Amino acid sequence: ALIVNAMSELTANLTAFLIARRLSTIRKADRILGGGDDRIIGRGTHKSLMHQGGYYADLDNKQCETEAAQSVLECQGI
Repeated sequence: ALIVNAMSELTANLTAFLIARRLSTIRKADRILGGGDDRIIGRGTHKSLMHQGGYYADLDNKQCETEAAQSVLECQGI
């Protein structure tokens, strides 16, 4: 969260290209390009890509589920 907030402040008035493994890093971006199979397979805001469904939405849902499971395990001390 600290990195995401810092990136938001640093790039407020700039054009920046971010490459991220975790989608939570780019959720607030003005434009997201999703890639796969050596081509762009999704383009839009987080909200529009989630509404379209498909690869981006599936990946985001899986990452949220994984993060939620990890939080539960951390809270239980596992």
